[in-house]
Amino acid sequence: MTTRPSTNEIPPSLLPYLFHEKTDDSTLQPSILQVNIIFIVVIIVATSLRFTVRFRMLRSAGLDDIFMILALLSALLLSTACLIGENYGLGKHLWNLSSNLEDIPYDVGRVTKDLYGCYLAYSTSITFTKLSIMATYLRIFPNGFLRYSIYGIGFVVVVFWITSIFAIIFTCLPVQAAWDYTITNAKCIHILDYFYTSAGVNIATDLLLCFLPIPTIWGLQMPKAQRVVVCFIFAMGTFACVASMLRLSQLYHLTGVDVPYQVVGSLNWSVIEVGTAIVCACLASLRPLATRYLPSIFSNFSQHTPELPSLRFDTTSTFTSKAQPQSPISRAKSTREGREEEGSIYVRRTFDLTELDVLSRERGEEEGIRSGKKRKQSETTIAWTEASRRSSQEVLVRDPGVRIAK
Repeated sequence: MTTRPSTNEIPPSLLPYLFHEKTDDSTLQPSILQVNIIFIVVIIVATSLRFTVRFRMLRSAGLDDIFMILALLSALLLSTACLIGENYGLGKHLWNLSSNLEDIPYDVGRVTKDLYGCYLAYSTSITFTKLSIMATYLRIFPNGFLRYSIYGIGFVVVVFWITSIFAIIFTCLPVQAAWDYTITNAKCIHILDYFYTSAGVNIATDLLLCFLPIPTIWGLQMPKAQRVVVCFIFAMGTFACVASMLRLSQLYHLTGVDVPYQVVGSLNWSVIEVGTAIVCACLASLRPLATRYLPSIFSNFSQHTPELPSLRFDTTSTFTSKAQPQSPISRAKSTREGREEEGSIYVRRTFDLTELDVLSRERGEEEGIRSGKKRKQSETTIAWTEASRRSSQEVLVRDPGVRIAK
């Protein structure tokens, strides 16, 4: 981020360069191209995989996916603005923008105007990325203290986004005075102070979103290896926190006069922070895709556990810490029924806690039908509700002990 200098005086140390008595042709433009092109590709690939899982495989798109689409569009606008700025001279020293000394204020103004577009796109993208993560948490954790904490964090994030939009647009009055250095009677705020405050709040909310769900996840009754993997996925958001901290360390350069050159460090870290946050937000949605196309690596996360017998319709809850154990009689009955139905393909579902009541009624209805009338082996009826279809993940699991007749 950058701010308009409080004075138009050029430091004496820069005058020899402006009058071409000394030369310094160093440039940061290659780093702008490399960072933005790499992260454009990365975020497009990551979000494409996420949307493939959510829209095509699971058909369970939600509010978090809508927020992710908005975050992706804002991130692409950020990188586009950076590349346009590079075309204007972003990354060069101001004395290398033009051979004519009188044209330098105009060239610096073009770069500065482009930077304000970058600021708006950065703030919007990072906000919608966090909202997407919070919407995912609300879908997974329907009750409890964590839910109210997420509401509080969301309120802070939205408030700071709205204030950042107004602070950036109205840095100076009139607005165009932020990049038009010919306007001498403008009134401008010290926007750098706001950037420091905003960066601190961003880092704090990032850390809260990374670590708040971990105690809840670690208390779940599922294999330890799965808990470790899930906690690691949530904690990967710390990479975005690191990028935000490194960006914060570059903000002090923004008070200088050599705006096109000095702003590149913080701008590149802004792109890295946004891209890393989007990738981390997408990783948690890619498990069904990894299970399908990399079964040798992720097979241990789709196999039946010893506590869950091989039922024809195996309903397992991923996010509950109060799973009801089966009695020995019902476990034995389920095992006998599983042996009688050779060649069955089992359906494993993961669902939210809000579906437990619905699933209990469905299971009761199935038991009633079985006691009244024996089902035909070739019929498989699964009752779906609209809520479970939106929030469930399905993985077909073939019982390794059953040989399917051809």
